[in-house]
This record gives sequence, structure tokens and C-alpha cells, in this order.
Amino acid sequence: NYLTLFHRSPYVHEAAIFNSEVARHSLRSKLSFTYHPMPEKDSMETFSQIQLSIVMVILLLIPIASVPASLIASIVREKSNKSKLIQHLNGVSKVVYWTANWCIDLGMILVPVVLFLIGLVSLRSVSQTVFTASWEAFAALSVLFLSYAFAILPFCYLLTAAYSSELSPTSVVVGILLVNVVSGFGFTIAYFLLLSSLQRATVALAILRFGFCVFPSFNLGYGMVGICTAYYQHALRRQTTQYFSWGVCLSPIIILLAEGVIFLVMLLVIDEPRDVTAISRASLHINSPQHRNISFFQDDDVLAEEAAV
Repeated sequence: NYLTLFHRSPYVHEAAIFNSEVARHSLRSKLSFTYHPMPEKDSMETFSQIQLSIVMVILLLIPIASVPASLIASIVREKSNKSKLIQHLNGVSKVVYWTANWCIDLGMILVPVVLFLIGLVSLRSVSQTVFTASWEAFAALSVLFLSYAFAILPFCYLLTAAYSSELSPTSVVVGILLVNVVSGFGFTIAYFLLLSSLQRATVALAILRFGFCVFPSFNLGYGMVGICTAYYQHALRRQTTQYFSWGVCLSPIIILLAEGVIFLVMLLVIDEPRDVTAISRASLHINSPQHRNISFFQDDDVLAEEAAV
């Protein structure tokens, strides 16, 4: 007699235990069997790819947040050791100073971004299939990373302007690193956990997302999870979703580009070195008419030179 058993148990040993119980209680005889796992469906494989991709996105937000924080360490040191003050006193304007730093840091942050995209295409592991499923998905991810690099640097510059020069450079860099990690890793997880628990977008959730969008790291995480969601809707639900649509990647890209310009303008407006302002006021005060006749101590050589002139 042959017994054919189909089951959907995820554990291999359950089939053997069940067969032994059948042989012991019903057949009262020895039982030999052959175990053949059922082939995995394409939907199950696709679902596992999406799960791995979301885990990769969440874990990737942590090292991405550390890259801009490490780049601004030189700016923090220049502010701490008064090198920035000396440059301002020697005629370097705010526009030239921040534009030069932004161009250099943008080139340095693009190096790991380009290497990551090249590795994403060349390796093509299970977790990376979602982002390389089509050229549109890969192009959306590339533009999203470039927009993030454009916005995160002025954001970090703006944070350095808020810190006092008396703080140590290490504490400032660590503080900015924590802001980027929490906004990218923590806010992204919190938003999508709330979205999955509520099953629909509410007004409170829209307000929460509006507040989270101030941080560039959250926009990056939102766009990458949106790419995973679009792949899921296309592969499993057979829905046609454009990766550059507003609900997927277009909204975070536009927000990042707008934030890069806004943060840079805010930086140029509020960045007025306190020491430069104090020195300028002191110079005006000394050169005022009521202080022009103040006599300072002068030695004999200086008096002789003045008499000769």
C-alpha cells in the first residue's frame, strides 16, 4: 500500500514524525517513505526577494548616514581652531567658502555612491534583484542617491552652523551622525510600521511624514522602500507601477532637490561668524570720531619716525 501525503509545513521533520505516528498507530508495521519537497512557487521566491531587499535598505541607511558626517569633520575643525575665522578676515566670502566645500565634499560622497551602484549591478544577489529588475528601477535608485548627496551636505553644514565653536569637533560629528542615523533608520522604520498597522494613510500619518521629510535620510529610505513596493505590485499583483511616479520615487527626489537649495540658502543667510562681527564692531568703534584722538604708548623710535615724516 502507498500513501501520498501533501503538506505545507515549513519544517522538514514534521513529515517524518507524522508518518511514524501513522505507522505506529494505524498500520502496525514498518513504514519506509521518501520525502520530496514541493517546488517553490515564483510568488514565494519574489516575496523572499522583497523581504531581503527591505532588510538591505534598512541596514544600508546606517552606513550611508555616516558618510556625510565624516566628511564635515574638517569643517568642524576649521570652526574650532579659528581657521574659518582667519579665512573670513582675509576676504574669503561665505559664498566662496561654502561652495568650495560643497564641491569637494560632493565629489567625495559620490565615490562610495558610484561604487555601491556598480556593485549592485555586478553582484546581482537575491536581495538586489528588486533594484536591478529593470533599467527604470536602477535609474530611479541612481537619481535618488544623487539627490540625497545633493541635499545631505547643506543639511549637515546647517547643523554645524548651529553648534558652538567651544564644543569639541568629535562631539559635533557624533551629534550629526546620530541625527542622520535616527532620521534615516529610525524614522523610516517607524513610519512604515505605523503605515502597515493602520492599513491606510491617515491625516496624522500624512502630518508625520511631512515632519519626517525635513530630514534627507528619511527621504532616501522612503524612496528605496517605494521601489520595493513598486516591484511587489508588479511581480505579485500584476499592477503596472512607474518607478518615477509621485508615490514611489518622484516625491522624495523633488523634496531632496528642493531641500538642497533651501538648506544652502539658509546656510548663507544665517552663517555670520560671531568673531568676525565682533571684530568689525570693535574696528568701527576704534575708528569712530570720539576715539581718534586716543594716544597710545609709543616708544622713541616711533616718535622719531613720526617727527621725520
